[in-house]
Amino acid sequence: MTGQSSRGSFGVGGGSAPEDYCSTFSFEAIVNSPDPDVVQRLQIHDPIQVELVQNQGTEVVALLHNAEVLGGLVNMGGRLKQCIESGFEFQGIVRTIDQGLVRVFIEPKD
Repeated sequence: MTGQSSRGSFGVGGGSAPEDYCSTFSFEAIVNSPDPDVVQRLQIHDPIQVELVQNQGTEVVALLHNAEVLGGLVNMGGRLKQCIESGFEFQGIVRTIDQGLVRVFIEPKD
């Protein structure tokens, strides 16, 4: 139970991300505000770059395909942002594409 309580506090009050959490942090999520032009060029299993970018004065987690912004992440984005700010790198892969709805799997880079 201690692992769950320490994870519960991670991301709520800010601070640095615990290394053991970030090194194993992976999840599946739907891409927010996907760019329809980029989605048209996507295929299942395509690699996705995960980066922090400035968007209207706020730093957000962006997903890129061939250096073009595909969209962003809201679900788990705060935790992912903290891990990236702590020096961890992440990558993604396209899992499904359904009429503009894109689902990606995010995991730490090797």
